[in-house]
Amino acid sequence: MYVEIMEEFLDKNRLIQFNSIYEQGEWVDGKISGSHDKEQKNNLQNQDHQVKTIINQEIHKKFRTFAAYYNINKASDVLVLKYEKGMHYNDHVDYMQMNGSRTDYTCVLNLNDDYEGGEHYTKDATGKKTIYKPKAGDMLMYDTNYIHGVNPVTDGVRKCVTWWCESAVSCVGMREPLVRFNKWYHTLTDEQILGLGDKFRELDWLRMQIMRNHVHYRD
Repeated sequence: MYVEIMEEFLDKNRLIQFNSIYEQGEWVDGKISGSHDKEQKNNLQNQDHQVKTIINQEIHKKFRTFAAYYNINKASDVLVLKYEKGMHYNDHVDYMQMNGSRTDYTCVLNLNDDYEGGEHYTKDATGKKTIYKPKAGDMLMYDTNYIHGVNPVTDGVRKCVTWWCESAVSCVGMREPLVRFNKWYHTLTDEQILGLGDKFRELDWLRMQIMRNHVHYRD
């Protein structure tokens, strides 16, 4: 199971800006993007077109700076969400497609952490539950195919933005190895590359062959 918390996805200044925008606009029942059963899903969703457009553009701009490491074909539009005291989202699996993107990865950006409860969680094939509560500005990214949810908020308000990404790697088993390979490859310094000499060219050739056979970007 692939899970990663990207620390400081938003820096402090950008986080202040996002929270200012987030508070504007119209909030409606979160049933517009999921179950109508309050026992299953109870949250709020921002439906202001201008708010969603600004946040969506900024998120996608930021995401593009490192999306190549993850071989992302496409990212969906964002959902701007709020969980007030008592609100939650019980066990569920997201739909296979969102806004024209296959849902291979789920991304959840926390805009605050001054609340109690409200932790995001995933469950593996055995039903084991893993809890996540990223700090404000951090982003949680994980395989969408796992059962997941949000624990009830016991105090305060949880503010977050979520979206989904489609991988360009069709083989599920190759996604994490390629992410790890790409990240390691891009840590190599000029000095290290020079030190490898012909071995670096062999490494580069190997990386490209793997990518050609497993990574298929949309036109």
